Amino acid sequence: MNEELIQCDNHYLQAFSIVCKHLSKKSENLGFHEVEIGAYRPEAWCDACNERWQLQNDTETEREKWEDACDFKIVCVLCYDAIKAKNELAPTFDLDVFTLNEIVNLLDQKNTSIKENFVFPHFLSQLYLNILSKQNTQLIAIECQLLSLDDAIKINNSSQKKDEWIFATSIEVEYWSFTSDNHIMYYEQIENNVIAKKIEITFEEWLKFAFLLKKLDFIQQKYLVTVSLQKALQQRLQMINPKLTTYFKDII
Repeated sequence: MNEELIQCDNHYLQAFSIVCKHLSKKSENLGFHEVEIGAYRPEAWCDACNERWQLQNDTETEREKWEDACDFKIVCVLCYDAIKAKNELAPTFDLDVFTLNEIVNLLDQKNTSIKENFVFPHFLSQLYLNILSKQNTQLIAIECQLLSLDDAIKINNSSQKKDEWIFATSIEVEYWSFTSDNHIMYYEQIENNVIAKKIEITFEEWLKFAFLLKKLDFIQQKYLVTVSLQKALQQRLQMINPKLTTYFKDII
């Protein structure tokens, strides 16, 4: 929150923020999008300005034109809250969680069979083995590339991990594995180090999470990361498994 104060006609001396010109004390149901930048009440704009951003943000000149069209106005924080209450709508972006049957139908399948002479670790779930036998390597989301049977065997044969089975990678060096104590490990690159995180979710929950990230990747190509998007994502993670909200609270 800006520490400077303004004189509001209705609320006297107050801290302030800014909103697009379309949002006012009289506007209703225009949408309300806040950019989360650590501010107490960050700048905000309506649905129309948010849609315009999708078409007008490639260059600095376009972004300046977008700001001109928004024509941001200063409002006190109490007016800001009132405007938000009258204009905030339910998020319209698609972050619905797929069911397992929907996910299976979305996977890139092929006709193959589990290798009879290969002994898989005892801790692999039957769901994973069933999917593995029909699965091409598939990039579901940036962080989640589900490996095919041949690729999984190849990467695990070259791995030194005796009590884990790598089942997915990312476009970088990160990867996912099953552990012998029935957890999932996520090896995340942070700066120059790869940090292991033990995540207490099932493979079915991982699939739902991965396809949720796929939807998120698509949304982030079009929209700015707003408070409403962050809240919607946390709600969906809660639906899949409440522990995901702790593991990935800062995913965007």
